[in-house]
This record gives sequence, C-alpha cells and structure tokens, in this order.
Amino acid sequence: MWLRAVRRDLVALITATGVACVMCPVTVTLIMNPDQVWLHALLAPSTALLVWLCTRRWGRRCDSFGICPPIRLRWHLMGLLLGVLMPLGLLPLWQTLGLPAFTPPVEILPVIYAVPAWEETVFRGILSSALVALLVRDNGVKRLQLIGRKALALVLSAAVFAACHMITYPSRLIWSSLGATHFLDFAISGLLFGIVRMCSGSLLPGMVMHAATNLVEWILMFELY
Repeated sequence: MWLRAVRRDLVALITATGVACVMCPVTVTLIMNPDQVWLHALLAPSTALLVWLCTRRWGRRCDSFGICPPIRLRWHLMGLLLGVLMPLGLLPLWQTLGLPAFTPPVEILPVIYAVPAWEETVFRGILSSALVALLVRDNGVKRLQLIGRKALALVLSAAVFAACHMITYPSRLIWSSLGATHFLDFAISGLLFGIVRMCSGSLLPGMVMHAATNLVEWILMFELY
C-alpha cells in the first residue's frame, strides 16, 4: 500500500513537472510570436491539465507540493484581490524602470492563463516545498524556529524566481544600471505568491493571484505608456 502511494505521488510529480517544462518554451515562443495562434491549441490543454493535476490528491507525500483538492472560495477571492492590489503597490517601482507596454493584445493571453499555471507549479510548488523539506527536518524544533525556516524557504524561492526572470531578459541583469530594481520587483512578487501558497496550502489561489497580477500589470502599462 505504501509503495503504491509513493509510486502514485512520483508519477503525479513527474507529470506535473514535465507538463510545466513543455509549457515554458511554448509560452515564450507565443509571446515573442503572437501571430502563431495555433500554439494556443497546445498551450491551452496543457494549462488545463496542469491545473487539474494541482487539484487532485495523490497522497500525503504529494500534498506538500500544493497538489490538493480545491480549497475554500475565500482563498481564491483573496488571491484575486491581492492580484489586483499588488500591481498598484508596485506601480512606483515600474515607473522608475520605465517598462514598455504590451502593444499587441494577443500577446498578453499566454501570460494570463499559462504563465501562472507553470510558474506557480515549479517555483511555489516544487521548489518551495523542496526547500521547506530541506530546512524543516526536525519535528521537535520550536515554533519560532519553524516559522523562521519557512520564511527562509520563501525568501530563497523568491530569489530563484527573480533570478530566473533576470536570466530570461539579459537587459535586466543584476549588473545593469537598473538590475537591482528589476530583481527587487520580481522578488517581491515571488515572495507574495509564496506567502499565499503557504498560508492557503494550495497552488490554486496563487495561480488566481498571478493571473490577476499579470492582467492588471498589462492594463496599467498599456495605459501609462
């Protein structure tokens, strides 16, 4: 029974990781080439599959990765609200960076429905959970130590999240004139997504928050520039 549960968890984790890894280059290709609308035929079902995987329960070991049944509606509403408010809070930072607007409307579609699914699965699901598993090993640690270690896991995952975005866009590298500001922007977002994921116990509210954030970001930048 135990072996069967472990095998089921492993299959679920590998499947989710594989789907996320496939979605990443497809999403980037579609953002860079919005005229290739046919890629949505591959990206949309992959997104639905990944979200479905994150709403199933395969066993105790996999629950730590945020793969769990749908949670209460209030967490999804909270994620939606935070997703709308966070871009407004980061607006002064973006104005300092002078980010350009996304002019083609079709360009934002994969950023709204696909990016939240695979980024939350990889960074707030697999990475954050792996860091927590490494840092929180002793069940006898004090409450403050436990909170501190989980906070460290959140900070580290947010830093990796920001670093990956910096690598994706070489012009935003940390040693450029505004590199530190770019890094701070992504790190704050990653930290808030991680807090929502850890407090809710699921990846779904974070996906809702991430999608809302990307949509409001696009609207604000489209209006400002």
